[in-house]
Amino acid sequence: MEDKARKISFFEEKKADYARRKWYDWLYKGIIMVVFGILTLIWPEESSKIIISLIGILGFAIGAFKLFVFFKKETDQNKVMIGFEMFAGIIIGILSFAAPGFVGTIAVFVVGLTLIYLGVLETVVGFLLPLKTAGSWYKWVIALAGIASITFGVIIISRFEIILWIISLYAIFGGTLLLARSIIRKNHLKKKPG
Repeated sequence: MEDKARKISFFEEKKADYARRKWYDWLYKGIIMVVFGILTLIWPEESSKIIISLIGILGFAIGAFKLFVFFKKETDQNKVMIGFEMFAGIIIGILSFAAPGFVGTIAVFVVGLTLIYLGVLETVVGFLLPLKTAGSWYKWVIALAGIASITFGVIIISRFEIILWIISLYAIFGGTLLLARSIIRKNHLKKKPG
């Protein structure tokens, strides 16, 4: 019973987060996603190299930060977990430059699973939002974005050879939905009294 209450409160929290968001939050994310998608379509090989390099840089940065935290005298974090995160970050950083294909493959699966997870979350939240929050179009755009995330996540995992095309199309489609969400939210706020 408590587990069910925790799940409901999680979705209630997400619902409230969507209701609080400003219309321009969606606008910025939508523009960035559309531009990223177009650039990845135009330069797929360069894009994949840049993405894997960014993963490596991020891995090194996380490893270096965790190294600093590991040797810090006062910390409320578990030293074993800090050490694990430190070594994992450094190893990911090294592998990104030594074996970019391997890191790319792992990244594809992580991205695919993340899209599926976020898609389920958005779909549920889209249907749980009350109509007074933003109207029925807003709910449907959120749910459609969730369904698109699930679909693209499954395709990414199952069709590895066309990954950059899928990521590009998802970024353009998802970014367009975010732009639509932004416009709908802005128009809804204009109509709202007070």
